[in-house]
Amino acid sequence: MLKKGRLHRSTRIKPALTTENKHMRVEHVLSYIDDAIHNFEPMENVIHIDEKWFNQDTNTRTYMFLEGEPSPQRDRKSKNFIPKTMFLAAVARPRYDFHRKCRWSGKIGIWALTEDSDATPFSFKKTMPSPIFRHLTPTFWPLGWKEAGQFGSSSSPRILPI
Repeated sequence: MLKKGRLHRSTRIKPALTTENKHMRVEHVLSYIDDAIHNFEPMENVIHIDEKWFNQDTNTRTYMFLEGEPSPQRDRKSKNFIPKTMFLAAVARPRYDFHRKCRWSGKIGIWALTEDSDATPFSFKKTMPSPIFRHLTPTFWPLGWKEAGQFGSSSSPRILPI
């Protein structure tokens, strides 16, 4: 059906960068240049941390069915009732661990920062507890002796001891 032109694909949304956004990106890259030797810093002690919200379901979803196939039932009170889960991901450069005497891949991990639990009823009229998502605030503090820059997508750079 794609070859005949009945179905078509669309591309993702491209970022609309202003000149100020482009200028800030260039300044960010130039901040990693060592002025003494005019070379890029090696960035060996940088940990990249990012968080991402995922919806369990999207508001609009396209399905393709054959004749006689039933469509799935998708109903919510509103868009605000779509459950979400936040994930935190961290990655660093591969390095050798002298204490364990092995090579470390640099993959730190990915964690879900919400927890599915049952709400306690607030009145005698509620017979069954309703499920809720409770946001967790984890405390991750890496061990070690070097400093590492932590850069997230929506946060300013910070320095944390590793």
